[in-house]
Amino acid sequence: MRSFRILLGVTVLAVAGAVALEPSGRQAGVSGSGTIVSPELKKNINTVTSFTIAAKETTLTVLRGKSGWVMKEKDGYAVDPVKAKSLLVGIAELKITEPKTRKPDLYTRIGVEPVTAKEAKSRLITVTGPGGKVLSKLIIGKTKEARAGIGPGSVYFRRPGAKRAWLAAGNLSIEVDPLKWLVRRLADVKRGRIRQIILTQGDGKKTIVGRGKPGEEIKLLTTPLPEGMVAKDDGSITGLTNALSRLDLTDVKRAGKVDFKKNLAGTAELRSFDGLVVKAKVAKLGDKDYWIAFTVTFDPKNALGPKDKAAKSAGLKAADAVKKEAAALASRLRGWAYKLPIIKEGYYRVRLEDLIAKKKGS
Repeated sequence: MRSFRILLGVTVLAVAGAVALEPSGRQAGVSGSGTIVSPELKKNINTVTSFTIAAKETTLTVLRGKSGWVMKEKDGYAVDPVKAKSLLVGIAELKITEPKTRKPDLYTRIGVEPVTAKEAKSRLITVTGPGGKVLSKLIIGKTKEARAGIGPGSVYFRRPGAKRAWLAAGNLSIEVDPLKWLVRRLADVKRGRIRQIILTQGDGKKTIVGRGKPGEEIKLLTTPLPEGMVAKDDGSITGLTNALSRLDLTDVKRAGKVDFKKNLAGTAELRSFDGLVVKAKVAKLGDKDYWIAFTVTFDPKNALGPKDKAAKSAGLKAADAVKKEAAALASRLRGWAYKLPIIKEGYYRVRLEDLIAKKKGS
């Protein structure tokens, strides 16, 4: 019976997290289990003005702008608000579960070494409020997701300057690639809405594709074609209507940082049946580095609208909806230069020779 009581007492202490074995084997009382890791952040989460994430060779800074979260390292471009909120809530909800090592030479095992350490994999997160007040500052180490998505995961952390590392309960995902924080979707215009595309090379040569009414296949309209050549039928022409469909960025910077006049490689003009007009300038920097800037307007004179079955099937919108769409796109894209996925970028610099082939038998 006496042995059972002793065992029970030790078990209770271990579960409570009140006693921890030091690396030397000596017992030391450590309190904190169940407490909030960042109480100031939890109380003031709605007043957060910025947060930074520092890694070995990367630092990103997210600021609360007038219209939402923006990325300092990307010239103040918009950050996905869901991702920003998820990180802040994740930190605010962390609760200590148990103490861990105090020995610096063991920090790397759980990823809480200083971010300046050789081959460091830790993340230093600093959250600030009004006046630059620090609401939370933690070195985040290894994380584990909850099994089968049930309950909280676990996060190792250490406070800068403190020796003690801790394990906390919570869900935290930290991305150090600035691009993965951004609002990456630029536009999503259904291909059936596209009526005409005019591509102009830097030397002034034009390539035009288009169709007369919704539902028709888009065709090459450039005439005359070189002798013995015909339009390709391999999808190269119809593929151009994907230029604004599910259009995402791969990088972004202020348009003023790109000299489009000096480095102009061409332009593109895309017109929809319902009045949307998107114009693009393409600059070539170096051998393969292309940047694109957009302007968006609404043309009420050429707004067909969803007047019949074919127009509705093609995705055409009413004039008021397209006017709002154009205004939103113009506001989002104005003043920025973008890099696009290779396939998408290619649509904006297609040449006539890309769309024609030798006539069979010629």
